[in-house]
Amino acid sequence: MGSDFQYQDAEQYMRNIDRLIEVVQNKTDYNIFYSTPACYTKAVNEAITKWPTKQTDFFPYASAVHEYWTGYFTSKPALKGLIRQTSNYLNTIRQINTFAGDEKTNEWNSNEQVLERAAGLSQHHDGVTGTSKEHVTQNYEYRIFNVKEKSRML
Repeated sequence: MGSDFQYQDAEQYMRNIDRLIEVVQNKTDYNIFYSTPACYTKAVNEAITKWPTKQTDFFPYASAVHEYWTGYFTSKPALKGLIRQTSNYLNTIRQINTFAGDEKTNEWNSNEQVLERAAGLSQHHDGVTGTSKEHVTQNYEYRIFNVKEKSRML
């Protein structure tokens, strides 16, 4: 559960969650329901009067022998900058196309849609954190540069 690209069929996934909620509601004293982060944090804050403080460091994290995860905040600054610039660029294109009333931007292979997919993919948890392998980083950059060049015609 929670692996990369795990939830491709949202409708089926949500139906399964609905079934799980129904079973738990009918067979236990638990009250489970769909919620929001705001609702959750409000309930937790009301239940806990004093939060524990962690005194040790979280980093580096080792997921296996000789596999350390470091540099979340400092690695690959060029990629992180590119991701931010691309998001800004995409938002600008969306605004221009909205004011221009361009209906073609909703087409699957329009430059805006391709740029949106490239920007979204680069914001994957291994992309934006800088923990992706080098060939993956290069693929993010290739996708972004390729479509940004095409979208200059917009």
